[in-house]
Amino acid sequence: MSATKLAGVIEVGLDSNGEVPVDLLRSAYLASRDGTVILVLKGVSTKQVDHALDPIVSKAVGVAGVLYCMPSSLEPLLKRRGWQWH
Repeated sequence: MSATKLAGVIEVGLDSNGEVPVDLLRSAYLASRDGTVILVLKGVSTKQVDHALDPIVSKAVGVAGVLYCMPSSLEPLLKRRGWQWH
């Protein structure tokens, strides 16, 4: 695992039932074992994401974690971290 490696970028919005996609968020967090995963939030708050992840954060070991951003801040975030996304 490398906290400096970008493992993926995932756009997160409410599902078809208007609910926070808890399974997606938890899978993204666990996938961060391979590097940082960026969650691009569209219509989902950081508080909602935190609430979905709280039950697994203390149990998951060896994860780089996730970063949250809005669509407008994705490119600047990637640049600040020295990551390129194609």
